[in-house]
Amino acid sequence: MSIDPAIYRIYEACEQTGWKGDPETLATALKKLNYGIPIEDEFCLLVSWLGRCTLIHGLAQQQYPPESTKHFQVPDFFAVFESVAGPIPVLIEVKSKVGKLSWKPDYYEALKRYGETIGLPLLVAWKERRSRFWLLVDISRFAKAERNYNLALSDAMQNNLLSMLAGDFLIEFAPGFGLHLHFRKLSHADENGARGVVEEAYFQGAEGERFTTLKGGLWPFFMTLDVASEIEETETHIHQSFVVMDRCGSQFAHRGFPALFAARKSKRWRGLLEEHQFSVRPEDLLEAAREAYEHSATKGFMRLMPQNIPPFLERVKEAMIRSA
Repeated sequence: MSIDPAIYRIYEACEQTGWKGDPETLATALKKLNYGIPIEDEFCLLVSWLGRCTLIHGLAQQQYPPESTKHFQVPDFFAVFESVAGPIPVLIEVKSKVGKLSWKPDYYEALKRYGETIGLPLLVAWKERRSRFWLLVDISRFAKAERNYNLALSDAMQNNLLSMLAGDFLIEFAPGFGLHLHFRKLSHADENGARGVVEEAYFQGAEGERFTTLKGGLWPFFMTLDVASEIEETETHIHQSFVVMDRCGSQFAHRGFPALFAARKSKRWRGLLEEHQFSVRPEDLLEAAREAYEHSATKGFMRLMPQNIPPFLERVKEAMIRSA
């Protein structure tokens, strides 16, 4: 049986560190790391790309004395965000889960106690796996249930700080805007399929204007939408359209963000984070959205405010009002 050389390096590392666990325990631990670390890397890359994060780094979680773990839980990251009111330093714990977050009291209280002792706001960065939404929420939004502290998805959505703090935004494509492809048949369909050639490919705005280019990364963002696929077929041609449906044309920058790396999908988030190269920046997307508006392809963009602004961001809110 052929064994990947990387496995030998893992084995040597275990030998050198004196690790005495069994292979099953190691496999379980590696699976947890493989699941958790990519989410943290993705979040770091996302907030770096959004542009307002001037610093983010991991916090070493080997803490002493050992009994301190009963009282303090060190979060994943320290980060600094730039704002109209100056720099905002925060602590961030990153999670990925479906539906809701539910923490045991000792875990919640140890995290909260760490933030209070350090004197910094503690935020939870939550990637809701089913919807692929990123939510950045103050820990005070957790509510005590019968046993655990819970954060519901609806409450997290209403109090998401990702736009106000990190610079996330929503692009709204116009209903009726779409991509249209015209194929000429070269053969009729049989058990081996059919052959054809693309005679024409174009975008068409909601008001009927045709154009051939979506600039600044809007193309991969458009492809993340839930568009309606329509097909018309004649004896000689096939016409296929991908059209934005009513109330289905909005996309958050953070949800379209992974599509910008589609050409490098073989790379893991850690490799992309270390490369730290972006072919499209948020300002490029916003400029492209403004230009696409002239073709009735977009309706505009929006930055969302949280329903409840935590105390540490009140000065930012006041500065935003003064500068409006």
